[in-house]
Amino acid sequence: MKKLYSTVALLLMALQSDPSAAECTHTHYATMADAIAAVEVAAKGHNPQDILVCFDVDFTLTMPGNINVYPNNLKAHRKTVYKILKPQPKEIRFLAKVLSTKQGKSKLVEGSIPKQVKALQERGFQTMAVTGTMPGKVGNILSIEDHRRDELQAQGISFKDQSSLGRRRIVLTELVSTLKRSPVFKHGILFCNADTKGCAVTKGSALKALVDHMRQKPKVIVLIDDNEKYLASAQEAFENVEGVTFVGIHYTGANAHMEKTTPEAFTAFWKEMVLKAKAAARG
Repeated sequence: MKKLYSTVALLLMALQSDPSAAECTHTHYATMADAIAAVEVAAKGHNPQDILVCFDVDFTLTMPGNINVYPNNLKAHRKTVYKILKPQPKEIRFLAKVLSTKQGKSKLVEGSIPKQVKALQERGFQTMAVTGTMPGKVGNILSIEDHRRDELQAQGISFKDQSSLGRRRIVLTELVSTLKRSPVFKHGILFCNADTKGCAVTKGSALKALVDHMRQKPKVIVLIDDNEKYLASAQEAFENVEGVTFVGIHYTGANAHMEKTTPEAFTAFWKEMVLKAKAAARG
C-alpha cells in the first residue's frame, strides 16, 4: 500500500505526503473571506506595501476544468490511476499530471475571489500567484505561463504589476527541477515546477529564491494554499530569514465543490492523459 501511495503521489499533489508537513500545523479557513481576514490580522502594524500576499492557483483561486483530477476522485480511484501510470516512464507520468489540470475550462472556487484579490491590490498590498506547476511548453500548450495568465484573466484575476518585481520575467536558474526546467516568474505568477514528490525544488525554496531578487524585501509574506505540504515548505524556507515574517494560511474552500466521477470516466480520462503525454514527449 505504501508503494502504491508513493507512486500516485509522484504525480498528484493531492496525494502527496511529507513528514515535515505533518509536524507543521496551520489554521484552516473554509472561505476566502476568512482567509483574507487572517491576512488583515497579519498586516496589523505594517504598511500594505510591506506585505506580500501569495495565492496558490489550483483549488485555491480556481478549480481545474475536469473533475477527474479532483483530490476526492484521485483518492477514491487510486488503484486505477496507479495501474494506468505505473508502467509509464517517469517523464510520461509527470507530463500526464501537468496536462491533466489543463483539460477543460477552469472555474472559480468562490465567485467573490476576484473582487477580494482586487480589493487587496487597490489598498496597496503586494500580490502574486504561486503555483507548483512547471513553466514552458507542454504538448500543444506553447507556454504554460501564458496559458495560466489567460485562465486567470478570464476569471477576472490579474497579478500583473502587483508586486515590487513589476513586469520582470525572472528565471531562477539557481534552481533546477523536473525535466531540467527552472522555476519562472512571469505575468506576476511564480511557476515553481515543484508538483512532484521528491522534487529538487519546493514551493518554499522557489518563493524564497524569488524574494531574494527583490531590492526591498517584504516584511510579511503570506501564502494562501490548499496544500499543507506547500505551506510547510515555505515556512521552512523563511524560518531563519531576518526581518521577514512568514504566515501560512490553509484554505479549504474547494472541499465543498468536489464533484464525484464514475469509474468509467476516470479510467478513460487518465488513459487519454497518457496518450497526450506521449505525444507531448515526442515534441
